[in-house]
This record gives sequence, structure tokens and C-alpha cells, in this order.
Amino acid sequence: MKTLYESDFVIVKDSKPIENYNIVYHYTAVIELFNTGFKLNEGEKFISMVELPSSIQEKYLNNN
Repeated sequence: MKTLYESDFVIVKDSKPIENYNIVYHYTAVIELFNTGFKLNEGEKFISMVELPSSIQEKYLNNN
């Protein structure tokens, strides 16, 4: 990933991503997930890539 976008989201728990750094959801995919019955586990939430701490943003940017 070369650029972080406000429209891209990851699932976090306790402010830390729960999936690999190569898994990012566009906001339309998030909507589709919930429309098809997707449920987050307790304590999990979607957060915009630009709202992540800079140290975690760097891990997404440097993941090849």
C-alpha cells in the first residue's frame, strides 16, 4: 500500500489491527459486509486508515 485513504478501513480491537497488514476494506466493502450479515466480535470496530496511530500507519505503508 502506497497511500492511506480516509475511505479505507481496518478492523481493530484495543486500538490494534486484528488482521494482517495487507487486509484493508474500502468503505463500500464494509457496507456490503454488514448488508450480508457480517458481525463484529465484542470489542472490535472498523476504523479509518487515517485514524490509526502513525506507527501502525507506517506498517501498512511498508507492507509489500
